[in-house]
Amino acid sequence: MQREPTVLRKVVWSLVATAAALVFMEGLASLLVAVRDAPALVQDGFATQRKLFLHDPDLGWRPTPGVRVDDCFGDGVALTMNAQGHRGAAETTVEAPADRYRIVFLGDSFTMGYGVGDEQTFPHQASVLMPRIESVNMGVSGYGLDQIYLAYVRDGERYDADLVVCSVIEDDLRRTLTDRFAQRYDKPRLEIVDEEAFVRNVPVPDGGAPSTAALKLTSFAHRLSLARLFPVREASASGRAGAAEAWQSVAEFTLRDLSIRCRNAGRAFAVVYLPTHDDVVKRTSSASRWLERFTKRHDIPFVDLTSAFDGFSVVERKAQFRLKEGDGHYTPDGNRRIARVLLERLSGVVPGFLTPARRAG
Repeated sequence: MQREPTVLRKVVWSLVATAAALVFMEGLASLLVAVRDAPALVQDGFATQRKLFLHDPDLGWRPTPGVRVDDCFGDGVALTMNAQGHRGAAETTVEAPADRYRIVFLGDSFTMGYGVGDEQTFPHQASVLMPRIESVNMGVSGYGLDQIYLAYVRDGERYDADLVVCSVIEDDLRRTLTDRFAQRYDKPRLEIVDEEAFVRNVPVPDGGAPSTAALKLTSFAHRLSLARLFPVREASASGRAGAAEAWQSVAEFTLRDLSIRCRNAGRAFAVVYLPTHDDVVKRTSSASRWLERFTKRHDIPFVDLTSAFDGFSVVERKAQFRLKEGDGHYTPDGNRRIARVLLERLSGVVPGFLTPARRAG
């Protein structure tokens, strides 16, 4: 009478043991693959012995002017900053060429083009698709919207432009909630009190700016399956009561002020939402919906690129993002797609798009 429960118990334990073994093997394989790649990542990071970024007391960090890392993102995939600290080899003159339509792109690593070569970023691809465009890429890895704003006010306004495009991902808004990036790098933080902006944590302490090695080791850590089981601190902080209202107040101030500054300087301004892979799949970004409502209320041209990858198969869609590398940035194909759809959308929302404004003098 007790034989059947005994047999059933053995079957259950066998299934549990098999499942546990499979989980262990998957985890071990993930660890072995990550460890296998780690030496190359570390070697690549330190071999250049040059930092991509310098400490900046106002912004936290800024690109090293004139730096070039030949194999920064793999064989033949170079990262170059010109003498003005903008991505790409071409120098940026203060005055735009009279026969070109200059777009100044503001943003973070998605705009700067993390993981791709100088000519594969979406700002550069925009000028390839439409040669009348001169792109100035002021994107900087790790920047929040507060740093994007402060960098433009201090450094970007001096450059002539027909259009200023502020490109953001949802994390750029959340980064305004803290005076540290990735729990390691100090940054300024904007605080809005009674509609007046105050810059906190300045001068920014010099704790060392993100280097090639740090960025690559972060990517290595993200490859570990175990790491994905634990939420990052920024994500949990963004869920606190009042957090959304806090970044919204900063976004309202910075985007409205950028719009006013551009209008007073005779240049157009637009806000662009850049989608992550999760945005494309889940369509749950509250930030993009908030930006759409805000820009409509203040008559600011807005482009949400979440639908840019609609119609792609799962395989085709994944090929647009650096998912295997763990950082989720756009691949060369993804950057080209973003550039193409962005230009199409801008032509419909920016008055006088591609018509150069009258040049001073």
